[in-house]
Amino acid sequence: MKRKVIVSITFVVLLCSIVLCVINQKKAPFIEGVIVKKNERFFTIETDIQEKIVCTLPKEYDYQDISLGDNIRVYYKGEILETSPARIKNVKEIKKK
Repeated sequence: MKRKVIVSITFVVLLCSIVLCVINQKKAPFIEGVIVKKNERFFTIETDIQEKIVCTLPKEYDYQDISLGDNIRVYYKGEILETSPARIKNVKEIKKK
């Protein structure tokens, strides 16, 4: 009886671990583009269809890590605001390509 309980608990823990791994692997949506403007709080990218999007830098991100002309991928949460130009307020991560 004791052995069945230990096996059952182990199975449940293993199953929960697998579910958490799958959830964590799900990436946020992203958009790619080239940096055309930047300052300490915002940067603007131009996508491959010449659409400009203003993005808010994540908190504690050193804006000097990116430069004009860098080709980047911007991961974000939420939606792209349909303003002119478009805006992304909740940037989670920036990766150079």
